[in-house]
Amino acid sequence: MISKNKNQIFLILLLILPIVIILFIRKIYPGNYIVNSFYKIIFFVPLFLRLFIKKISFKRALFFDIGYEGFKKLFPYQIIIGLILVGIYLLAFFLLKHFLNFDQIAHKLINRNGITPINLIFVGLFIILINSYLEEYFWRGYLFKEFSSCISPFWAHLLSGFGFSLHHLVFIYDWFNIPFFIVTFIGLSGYGIIMNLIYQKTKGILSTWVIHILVDLVQVGLGFYIFLK
Repeated sequence: MISKNKNQIFLILLLILPIVIILFIRKIYPGNYIVNSFYKIIFFVPLFLRLFIKKISFKRALFFDIGYEGFKKLFPYQIIIGLILVGIYLLAFFLLKHFLNFDQIAHKLINRNGITPINLIFVGLFIILINSYLEEYFWRGYLFKEFSSCISPFWAHLLSGFGFSLHHLVFIYDWFNIPFFIVTFIGLSGYGIIMNLIYQKTKGILSTWVIHILVDLVQVGLGFYIFLK
């Protein structure tokens, strides 16, 4: 029971740490994307644990729970789900864009995150191909998986979904008012929980990674749209 409680505390700390580090960095050194991404070191904790605690090979640790068989078997359904999520994302953005100040958002992207129209293509490629895998590896392939082994499924979904949502919102919480923030928080939490369910169904992160790539493609595209506006 003690080890189980310790594991729960450790997982909650891992859930909170990225959010705390992001807020801390934004206060002391805003305006540089590389420095702002320092929090991602937390995403490598599961890799280190698998390498040095479980003593498995680097290749197996890096692609732990990849779930290729589940991905192959359910591939058409995953693409459909991915496109539906992309459609919901786009619909929500264009329905609610009148509540957003694009000039203010562009200013904050440049001055707080170090993202400009020039480097967005390189940052975008990193977000789409590498960061998406790191997030799936951490949020689904480790945090949700481990939470599921020591707490009820309901709380495993809720905690990992909330953590995933807040981890993204700390970058943009001051872009809009409180009601808009709440709507965005609920939407991102729902997205995280849907990804958890897909991970469970396919028994791996390959499926959620592909969907994540589709969503991030749209996200980066909207970044260009905001700068052009």
